[in-house]
Amino acid sequence: MVVDDHNVNQQLAVMMIERLGYKVDIAANGKEAVEACTTKPYALVFMDCQMPVMDGYDATKKIREAESKKREGLDVRGEPEGANPTNAIPHTSDYVPIVAMTANIEPENRGKCLQAGMDDYLAKPVRPEGFSEIFAKWLPARSST
Repeated sequence: MVVDDHNVNQQLAVMMIERLGYKVDIAANGKEAVEACTTKPYALVFMDCQMPVMDGYDATKKIREAESKKREGLDVRGEPEGANPTNAIPHTSDYVPIVAMTANIEPENRGKCLQAGMDDYLAKPVRPEGFSEIFAKWLPARSST
C-alpha cells in the first residue's frame, strides 16, 4: 500500500511498484491507512510522514498498536477476539513492514521514523531503484521470483 496525500506522488509510486510486478492500494492519509490495515493484510506499506487528517507517524503507531493487540489475542478495540462476532472489527496481520517516504532526509528525521515504529526509510523523490531495494530487503522471496 502507498500512503500519500499528493495525487502525483501516489501515481508515480503506483507506476513504479506495478512495474516491479506488485499490486498496489492507495490511502490518502494516515487514517485511511489504519482503516485499510485493519481490513486487509499488506506485505509492505510505504508511508508518507506529513499528511492531513493523520500523519504517517501517528498512523504507524496505531497500526503497531493493532498488531500488538492481535498478537495478544485481542481485536483492535482490545476485546477478546470473537467476544462480539456481530460487531467485530477486523484487525491487521501479525506484522507489516512500514517504510517511511519523506523529503525530510536529516538524520534526526530517520530516528523519528524508527521511533514511531517504521522499519525503513525511503527519501523523496523516490526512484525505481529505491523501491527495488526496499522490496528485495523486506520481501526477498517474492523479489527473487
